[in-house]
Amino acid sequence: TSNNQLKEEFSRANQKLEQLSSKHNRIEDDISEKILANCNLHQAHNKELSNLKFDMLKMKDKWELAFYKLKQDIEEANKREQDEKVNKSNSANEDLAAKMIN
Repeated sequence: TSNNQLKEEFSRANQKLEQLSSKHNRIEDDISEKILANCNLHQAHNKELSNLKFDMLKMKDKWELAFYKLKQDIEEANKREQDEKVNKSNSANEDLAAKMIN
């Protein structure tokens, strides 16, 4: 009977080992799935950050161009205003000179 008891104990131990092995495999699979999901999420996050960075660079270029054009417009308006003042001054000086000659 001790031989039968040893066989039964071995059988129970073997069954317990198979259960533990099965549980271990399920845990490994679960961990692998979570790692894969985390990698996919990380990859999607990096892509989103990359897209945002690209969009920000495009916006920066647009703002710089708009600022440059605005600066040019202001400089041109100031030059026109200065030219008008010079022309008025020249005109006034010519009128005064003409009056002085006559």
